[in-house]
Amino acid sequence: MARYLVDILGDYLLKEPLKSHPCEPNIPLPSPNDLLYKILIKNKKLQAKSTPNQKQSPQGLPTAAATSSHSSGQGTDISPEPLGTIPSNLTSDDLLKRLSTTISQPQENPRHAVLFEDECFSEDEKPVQIEIPSKVPETKPTGAMSDLVIYLIPTQYKSFALAEERRRYHEMTSLNEDRGQTIIREYPKEYLAFNQRQISRIYPRGTRFESSNYSPYIFWRIGCQMVALNYQTLGSYIWLYLLKKRFCFRCTNAIEFGFIFSE
Repeated sequence: MARYLVDILGDYLLKEPLKSHPCEPNIPLPSPNDLLYKILIKNKKLQAKSTPNQKQSPQGLPTAAATSSHSSGQGTDISPEPLGTIPSNLTSDDLLKRLSTTISQPQENPRHAVLFEDECFSEDEKPVQIEIPSKVPETKPTGAMSDLVIYLIPTQYKSFALAEERRRYHEMTSLNEDRGQTIIREYPKEYLAFNQRQISRIYPRGTRFESSNYSPYIFWRIGCQMVALNYQTLGSYIWLYLLKKRFCFRCTNAIEFGFIFSE
């Protein structure tokens, strides 16, 4: 994907930070005029890998992991065998001992497991076993795609005070509409000051199953630069968005909402 973006977009794609505005703390973002006719990629950014220091136990003693791995190679395994591996020539006394040992130990019982007796159902009425998938691992970008992320490095919102302390203006936050409205009610001045320095993005909440939209106007007024809408559903809010873009076709964000960026 990164190669396609570079080949198709060519010089329009911003591949590295501007020399006057490197991605460093206390360095402001470039103006819209500096990024005129440039396309910025918003994606996940790989963090620099740090080599962890190996922990050594005091007095040169082996660690617990090494001791357990070493001891596992010696001696016999005293863990009880599963019932399915019991030999047929086992006596009744030994069988009772194994059963008591197995029952006394805690057994793994996942919550989603449901037990049914086969005799209670016919062949057509037997319940179908549904496997609940485990948590889907989070995808990571490739190195080539990560290198194309300039001035739009995503970071998790924690507080405006922390953002002011870090002063990493090349980082941006993404909030859903409900969280954004809550922050506007509770911290309107801090949110406005944040948008004067950094980029924020608002997206629809996940419960809009019919792809309905919210009013983007309140987020535009607070200075949010990226307000995502469900474009596949036409409505008053989409028409408002199209009218805004037609009216400000050749205007930058700073000219359109100049009062936001004035102290």
